[in-house]
Amino acid sequence: MQQQFTKSGFARSYVVPALLMFAIPLIGYWFGSYAEKSIDHLTLHWITAAARASLLLGVFSLLFVLACAGISFVSRDWQYRTFLAGWHFLRAASAFQVLVQGFLAVLLSFWLTAFFFHMYIIKLIAIAGVAAIVAVFVVIRAIFHKMDDKLEVAGEPLEREKSPELWRRIDALSQRLGTQPPQQILGGIDNNFFVTEHPVHTEQRVFQGRSLFVSLSLLKRLSKQEADAILAHELAHFSGGDTEYSKRLAPLLSRYASYMALLYGSALSRPVFYFMLFYWSMLQLSLGRESRERELRADKIAADATSPASVGHALLKVAAYSCYRARVEQGLFERNRAHSDLDIAHGVAVGFVDYARGQRLTHDLEEEQAIPHPFDSHPSLVERFRNVGWSMPTQGVADIVVDASTETWFNEIGEAERIEGDLWSAYEAKFKAAHEESLAYRYLPSNDAERALVVRYFPPVTFAAKPDKSDAHALQIDCEALHYGAWASPVAWSAMTELTAEDKAFRGKVLTVHFKAAGSSQSVELPFAKLAEEQESVLAVVGRYYTRVLAAKQHMAETPDAPRTT
Repeated sequence: MQQQFTKSGFARSYVVPALLMFAIPLIGYWFGSYAEKSIDHLTLHWITAAARASLLLGVFSLLFVLACAGISFVSRDWQYRTFLAGWHFLRAASAFQVLVQGFLAVLLSFWLTAFFFHMYIIKLIAIAGVAAIVAVFVVIRAIFHKMDDKLEVAGEPLEREKSPELWRRIDALSQRLGTQPPQQILGGIDNNFFVTEHPVHTEQRVFQGRSLFVSLSLLKRLSKQEADAILAHELAHFSGGDTEYSKRLAPLLSRYASYMALLYGSALSRPVFYFMLFYWSMLQLSLGRESRERELRADKIAADATSPASVGHALLKVAAYSCYRARVEQGLFERNRAHSDLDIAHGVAVGFVDYARGQRLTHDLEEEQAIPHPFDSHPSLVERFRNVGWSMPTQGVADIVVDASTETWFNEIGEAERIEGDLWSAYEAKFKAAHEESLAYRYLPSNDAERALVVRYFPPVTFAAKPDKSDAHALQIDCEALHYGAWASPVAWSAMTELTAEDKAFRGKVLTVHFKAAGSSQSVELPFAKLAEEQESVLAVVGRYYTRVLAAKQHMAETPDAPRTT
């Protein structure tokens, strides 16, 4: 269920965290101004000057993004221009902020304790220095990070010569809407339809230009008139220039989101991340409003090309099918046993009528008709119905949803059954693999079948000892325990209570394993210096196996009676 959008909630989630960007420079400016009254030291002048520069840039950045956000509501063209300007400005401003605030953090880590307590803490200065270096590395990496924003689609082209009637209908609708038809139609089994001008990558090839994706699974359920309403809606996005605009804007959005994600990875760059997230959230308000308006426009055009009832019936059928398929797949994925066979399409078909005539459909449609969150790109169902001048009946909704027409565009598609079958087979193979991998995070193996499944994804790993150390210092990791020769016995993952890694004098980084045995808390140590492998690699594997056990413990606590055997 969607959470209600409120101004106070927006402020707590986005505005207040954005102000964290001013925390370090405010502390620096206050301290530098205060300390300079007592001590005339060049470093204190640097602190004050750097803090002042950071604050001034921060205030200007705030005013700049507010202006960009406000102007973005004027028109789609201005939305693109202001976001382009905002992205380029914030990329440079954020890099400057991270560099300056890292500089301030290092100086303050020395001067705050030195001024007020007449002492300095080497460890605190070292932590600040490392944090500053990491933050700078994060920013450099973010600036030069290359995005992989390929649009990958599971589908096959529906060739004109094999589906001539469908293509003739698409051509006719395109002509009526005053737009060029798509250069290719791709058939898939996702429960949606869409158009795009991005390059579309399938397993076989890359498609350039205008692409129309159609859901074969939904075309089976929609009459030709209902399917025409959906197809006209999608083609209207071509006629309105929506896909051309998306082709320009989407790469910028992807790069911005990727940049933010990388900034989140460092403590000193995270306040800048929250500031950029604040601008992102305001942009989403503008994008959401614009997108909803374009959806309503496309619905209206579709209703004019077909009929309001065709649009209404099609939207109901798509919403009902999508909700039920999601329920079926969620139930299959939550199952605590591996699936020997999957037939999701058959499972949806068998139970759909009972679902449509029950209370769950009513509940799901109420959710679909809820007022959308301002970030949402689609209007609610009730708003879409009202927009085309169609009222959903108080009775007989189930009859509309389960109505099966014999005249469908699915029947006009060459090799439709073969294409759909192949795509379902590939999808179910991926679904089954993802489900089995999730089971590896749910089991605390209690039998051979569970153990074999977990081992498939968490096989034994051995880290050899350094050449000048004995084999007793080799580390062996498997799904059930850590084995280290210097310990009296292996430590089972299920017995562990905490893992800590820290630098120790003259010993380097040491992993301390805390666990319970014989009713008491115990601990053992693993010095990384005795292993041949780099400590980061060892820590990554240990962390992955320990995360698995924590997830399994949590799952077992939440579902203690769930059957687990395969």
